[in-house]
Amino acid sequence: MEEASMHYPARKKGIYSTYSAGCITIYDQDDKRTVLNHSATIIWQLSDGTKEVEEIINDIKDLFPESSNLDKEVLREDVFYLVDNGLLIISDEPSISENLLSICFLNFWNGFEVRKSYLLSLFLEMGTPVIVNYPDQCDILIYYQTISPLHVSAISRPSLIGIFHKLEDMEAAPFEIALTTFHSTRPECISLPLYFLNSTISELSSSRKNDLSSIARKIINGLNRSVREDDINHSLNVPEIRENKRANQRPVRLTIGMAVYDDYDGVFFTIQAIRLYHQEVLNQLSFLILDNHPQSAHGKQTQKFIGKLKNARYIPFEEYSSTSIKDILFREAETDFVLCIDSHVLLENGSIRRLLDYFKKHPDTNNLYQGPLVYDDLKHYSSSMNPEWRGGMYGTWKTDKEAKSADAEPFEIHMQGTGLMACRKEAWPGFNPRFRGFGGEEGYIHEKFKQAGSKTICLPFLRWIHRFGRPDGPKYRNDWRDRIRNYYIGFRELNWDCSPIDAHFTELLGIQKFNSIRQEILIELENPFLYFDAIFFITDNMEDKVEQVFRSLGILPLIRFISSDGHLNSIRELCQMALKYKYRQILVFRDKRLICAALTDHLYKLLEYIQTNRWRKIYIGNAEKGEITSTLYDDSTIKFDHSHKESSIVAVHHSQYVLELKQEKNTLSLP
Repeated sequence: MEEASMHYPARKKGIYSTYSAGCITIYDQDDKRTVLNHSATIIWQLSDGTKEVEEIINDIKDLFPESSNLDKEVLREDVFYLVDNGLLIISDEPSISENLLSICFLNFWNGFEVRKSYLLSLFLEMGTPVIVNYPDQCDILIYYQTISPLHVSAISRPSLIGIFHKLEDMEAAPFEIALTTFHSTRPECISLPLYFLNSTISELSSSRKNDLSSIARKIINGLNRSVREDDINHSLNVPEIRENKRANQRPVRLTIGMAVYDDYDGVFFTIQAIRLYHQEVLNQLSFLILDNHPQSAHGKQTQKFIGKLKNARYIPFEEYSSTSIKDILFREAETDFVLCIDSHVLLENGSIRRLLDYFKKHPDTNNLYQGPLVYDDLKHYSSSMNPEWRGGMYGTWKTDKEAKSADAEPFEIHMQGTGLMACRKEAWPGFNPRFRGFGGEEGYIHEKFKQAGSKTICLPFLRWIHRFGRPDGPKYRNDWRDRIRNYYIGFRELNWDCSPIDAHFTELLGIQKFNSIRQEILIELENPFLYFDAIFFITDNMEDKVEQVFRSLGILPLIRFISSDGHLNSIRELCQMALKYKYRQILVFRDKRLICAALTDHLYKLLEYIQTNRWRKIYIGNAEKGEITSTLYDDSTIKFDHSHKESSIVAVHHSQYVLELKQEKNTLSLP
């Protein structure tokens, strides 16, 4: 292994892949499928034949300095996993791999299969295709359409090449190069394709750099080689090639995310206001709605509304209730930048355009960005918060004179309300996954950015109005215990002194009531289960949640109930989600037989060991015998022992996630 690490890995030719949920699935010429985890995906992408293994590993460590689960040992294992599966070739001398081409097929008919299309053969000649799901992820967008004029208002590309069916008016095609072609005699082929290619194709292809005509000829040559010789005269017609000079810079894309709980009206008016009054940037926006109460009347109407929008996605989330589920919006966003707003916020005209312009000038920023909250009179505003306690909340509104004008320069602030915040997706440090209910966000998330070496910046132009009035009261749970608990969890994570929490809530609630709440919380915080970022209980009967037993153990707020009929019903799939959400360790219950007080005592002893020693995976108990025993693996080359398949409980460390994803999908499935 050490000797091979000095050699040069390169991607194997003649393969293509699909990308989804942070992972790549690779198909060889025989359609053999190999699923790669996050780290193996990065290695495969970086293995262009010009760098040695250790150089690639060091590059990954530089790219993801905060990802402790990407240790060098695991990365080396990933390299040799790729070699063993025939996806990388190790050479003694530097070479050059074929370029990666990220491709999206949009608007095709049901049952369309990429692997049966001549388009795949075409792009295999130009490089290594990576098939992605969304247009904003791709360099090449292949859009199926049969009529003209073109309907591409929802798609923005700065430099385009188009191939389409019988477009009569060449000037109607918004491309640098426009080609016409059709193929009516082969039903298995795509007869009416449109291609939208980003200008980066000139760098990805082997054609002469920036020579769009050469690229167009290469496409036509590829099509010619992919159809029967006697069909060529009927199927291909290239009457005209035209070139226009356009800007080559790819536009900034932004996800506007909202976490909602029974607020259809808010979601409707917030999104429609953006669509009406920010039309100049709509083609750079996508909406992401995370519904925390999807089964309610509001939830069903919200889902119906979002389903009507082309650039919007709806995610139901019922595992637990908390305003901190905003964290999921940043994890699920598919753009480089994310603007998270409450579901009842209005944005000043032009503010989104200016935010996009700002991010265009600062593409690598790691800061958190917020703006002035404008009150109902549209005059007074609060642009930041003081780190002070009032009314059961940490943070009091502050008006900074630097934000009086929307045209003022950005400036650093200590903290601000979290009804609006924006940052680069990869810079988001995350809310503590143990938060529940309402509160604990202000000050906490700002300190996390600060401890990561970043700042919180007020953008005076990013002005927003928040609907505070609730004539029917809040629909979500909002109680003192949740709030105080969140403050304790957050302050402890940040290594802050918790005595200000005690002083404020003693004064607010009275010493007797507060001490009662505090005592419950402190007992919970000492519970060994709190060590895990997420605890899942997989059940085939969602009504049988054994809530009383979990409550008796003091961990009911931590339990996330998962249906065995859902998509997260295996260790592998939960590890994939944990990797995406950056959980450090997870615990999975797959039956209720060992949920008892003795389990807590067992965990206390177990945690004394695992908190100071290396571990990757633990099997606890055995459903057949009902005994509480643990089998702990700390070897990076775990050989899975199927005698543990019936274990009631499984704990997985973040260093094990990538290895779990290498297993066959059914290896560790939970029945």
